[in-house]
Amino acid sequence: MIKNLLLMLLVVITLAGCSLSAKVEEVDELLMAKEYEKAFDKIEEYKLASEEVKNPKYDYKQLAKVHKVNTHVENEEYDKAVRLIEENEFASQKLLYEKYNYQDVLTYAEMVRLFEDEKYRKVLSVYNESLIKDEYLLQLADDKIIASFKNLTNDYKNYVSLTMLYEKFDKETVERISSTFNVEEKLNEAKTKYDEYRISTYLEMIEKEEYDAISSKTELLKSNIDLNFHNLAKAYSYYEDFKTQDYQNYAHTLANDYLKKITHPIPEVEAEKKKLQAKLDEYGDYGYEGLSEGQVTALWGEPLKKIEDPYKSIQMWTYPDNMIVFLEVGFVKYVQK
Repeated sequence: MIKNLLLMLLVVITLAGCSLSAKVEEVDELLMAKEYEKAFDKIEEYKLASEEVKNPKYDYKQLAKVHKVNTHVENEEYDKAVRLIEENEFASQKLLYEKYNYQDVLTYAEMVRLFEDEKYRKVLSVYNESLIKDEYLLQLADDKIIASFKNLTNDYKNYVSLTMLYEKFDKETVERISSTFNVEEKLNEAKTKYDEYRISTYLEMIEKEEYDAISSKTELLKSNIDLNFHNLAKAYSYYEDFKTQDYQNYAHTLANDYLKKITHPIPEVEAEKKKLQAKLDEYGDYGYEGLSEGQVTALWGEPLKKIEDPYKSIQMWTYPDNMIVFLEVGFVKYVQK
């Protein structure tokens, strides 16, 4: 009796081994034929990832995890996909089969997370930092890029940062998203509103006599609006100095000089310029006497040449067009043009 039972057990084990061997062989043939989806289904059906296969040709456990990642991506379960990719370091490995580029999966998952948190600028930044190449994920990424642009261009105050981000986009990306959403048209609309906002803000600051604040804010900016208001604020500031500091001659002259720097003025600045010019004209014309060395370089830049007496109390600074500035004890005595 016992002998028969042992014999039956041996037969079962042998048949099971043959059965497992046949299953492994079937899966391996599918993998060699690059019929990966069918192979994944069989690995799951035969539970090969949990079986102890002797001397396997392929890593079935890894392949089962790869299949899970692909399934998570297809189901838009990006958190789960990212977890598996990072736990198994798939993004840095050369795998037998990748339905998707796993580094791109990580990038796109980050874009999705940021988009859901309404961090639209960061969505665009993440894409720019690591361009997605996977065709399937690229289509999804384009949708997120377009949606982010739409949300950002709704608020004109985003114009400057949004323009900087857009200029970093590669030509291919611009062509793709422009086929469904005219980013440049939206940026131009935002620019118009942004310019109107800046002009009204600067005019309010002029009215409140916040001249130094305007000068600091526009010091390094190069747009026509910023340059206009920078020079206007400087002119107003020197005019106030002229009125409140015993009518220092140079302050009156510098106010005039800054008004002359306003070229191609917008209508609002042109009106303010005429108003201030009329006030300055009431006092006649003054020279540059009293300017400090720092104010001279701020006005005309560094001189071509400096000549000074042995005691360094009297200096002569030369500039282009035969202009000479004479200084005494660090202050302008007169200017010869």
